Amino acid sequence: MSEEILKEKKVEYQMARFHRRIFANLIDFLLFVLAFLGTFLLVRLVVINVPGYSEKENRLVEIRLDSGLYRETESTVLDLVSYLNSYSEYTPYVKCVETQSGINTFISYLGELEEQGIAISGAQETVSEDYYSYCLDSTYELNGVTYHYFELDEQGDMITMTQNSLYVALGNSAASTYFSSFYTTYVDEHALGYIVTLIPEYLDIIRFESIMLFAIEVPIAYLLSGFLVYLLPTFFFRRGRMTIGKWCYRIGLADSRLLSCTGPRYLARWSIFFFGEMVLGLFTFGIPFIISFSLMAFSKKRQGLPDYMLGLYEVDLTYNQLYHSYEEISLLGIAGEKKPIDFKNVYKD
Repeated sequence: MSEEILKEKKVEYQMARFHRRIFANLIDFLLFVLAFLGTFLLVRLVVINVPGYSEKENRLVEIRLDSGLYRETESTVLDLVSYLNSYSEYTPYVKCVETQSGINTFISYLGELEEQGIAISGAQETVSEDYYSYCLDSTYELNGVTYHYFELDEQGDMITMTQNSLYVALGNSAASTYFSSFYTTYVDEHALGYIVTLIPEYLDIIRFESIMLFAIEVPIAYLLSGFLVYLLPTFFFRRGRMTIGKWCYRIGLADSRLLSCTGPRYLARWSIFFFGEMVLGLFTFGIPFIISFSLMAFSKKRQGLPDYMLGLYEVDLTYNQLYHSYEEISLLGIAGEKKPIDFKNVYKD
C-alpha cells in the first residue's frame, strides 16, 4: 500500500480507564489462582502415585507413627500436640500423660534405630539428657514465686507431676499449664527437631519431597495456569491479545503503530510479566508490582512495566477494534487521516 493511501486513513483510540484496567487484572489474577490450585492438585495427584514417591511417603509415615510423636487420624497424620488439641475429649491431664508417653516412646525408638544403624550414634543419649535438663531447668512464675515444673526428691530421682509443688499451687489448672507451657514447648521446639536431625533417612525423605514440591509440582502448576489464563485466551481474542479479564472490559493491546499487538511481542510481554513481575515479586516483597503499578497510575502514557519496555498501550475497544495491518484498514474502507495518537490528550480517567 502506498504512503499516499496510508495518509488518507485515520484510526484513533482512547486509553482504557485506570479502574477498568485494575478490575480486568483482578479478574485474570483470580482466574490464575483458581487455575493454579486446580492444576497443582492434578500434578500432585500424579506425583504421589509415582512408585518411588509413594514408597518414600509410606516410610515417612511409618517413622512418624513409630516415633510416638505423631498420631494418625482418618485422613492424615498429625504431630502429637496438634492431634491432642484436635479432640475435646482429651482432658488437660490426659494430654500430659499422652505427651509424656509419646516422649518416652520417642527416646526408646531412637535406641532401636541406633541398633539398626538408622539413627545417628548417641541419638538416644542426646535426647535423654536434653529432656532431663529441660525438665529441671523449665520454670513457671506465679504470684512472684518461681516454680520448677519438675523437681528431684531426696534420692535425686525426678518426682511426678502431681507431686510437684507447682501442681499443688496451681490447683485444677495445673495440668493445662503443664501441657500448654511445658510439654507443648518441648515437643514443638525439641523433639520434632530431633526426629529430623538424628534420623538421616527421615531427613532424606523430607528433602526428596521438598525437591519434588518446589522443583516439579509448583513450577508445572504455575506454568500450566499461566498458559491457561494469560496465553490461551489470546489465541481466541487475537485482536488486542485480550485475556478473559481484558475481554470483559473490552481492553486491547496496541503497539506504537496503533495496530494490534503481534503474537511474538505479546509472548515477550507475557514473559516479562509472568517471570519478571510475578516470580521476582515473590522474592522481593512485590517490588516489581509496585514499580509497574506506579508507572500505570502516574506515568504520562499510563503504561505498566512490560508495556513500557515493549512500547505497548492498553486501549478501550468498547466502540472500536484493533487491526492487524494497514492493508486491513484500507480494505475495510476507513476514511480519514492516519496519524500517531497523542495518549496524553486522549487519556481521560
